[in-house]
Amino acid sequence: MPSLVQRYKNEQEKIIKTQQLYENKKPVSLLAVSKTKPIEDIVSLYQAGQRDFGENYLQEALVKQRLLSNYAIVGTLLALFSLIKHAT
Repeated sequence: MPSLVQRYKNEQEKIIKTQQLYENKKPVSLLAVSKTKPIEDIVSLYQAGQRDFGENYLQEALVKQRLLSNYAIVGTLLALFSLIKHAT
């Protein structure tokens, strides 16, 4: 089984190929869902180039935000997407 970083790189390649295929000029970013993942995995993906991470629970997000304060990570609370989805 490929490593986490290799799987990330594979997904990035798919995004690039799809953008080229459809001549998409708009930026596309991958949101890595980091819920239940250890800090080491997040740091590995960050070092590979990933910047956007999503968490389901505010408590987890706050802990990881504190532990990863030296990294320029964009955090997203996935529960907000669920609330918006169900409100429409």
